[in-house]
Amino acid sequence: MLELVVGHFSEGSSDLHELVKQAAKAAGEKHWKRIGAYNSREARGTFMTRFVRKIGITAAVQLSILRRKAFNRMMGADLRAQAEAGEEPGEEDNNGNRYYSAQQEYQSNYCSKSPLYREQ
Repeated sequence: MLELVVGHFSEGSSDLHELVKQAAKAAGEKHWKRIGAYNSREARGTFMTRFVRKIGITAAVQLSILRRKAFNRMMGADLRAQAEAGEEPGEEDNNGNRYYSAQQEYQSNYCSKSPLYREQ
């Protein structure tokens, strides 16, 4: 069983690196003429770069989404309960779920309760 793991800084496990090397080698041997490479070894380098970039970017994007959701939860709000209670609406995604920005969460939970808070 392979352990395909990506860390907090988009670094990959040794099994992930090995899988990418094998996939790049297979793609290079199969498609080197089609992509205009001189040989399969040159094509392997091209595919290796493509695969590593794609995995790294995907990992970084997904990690940022995870961090945003964790930050919103950390601000002390149950987003669905606020939406059902009819409080100020957040953004709605394609599935009809509501999400609030961290700034909206902070203002609705802390600033509006303070006597020093004034809406501008």
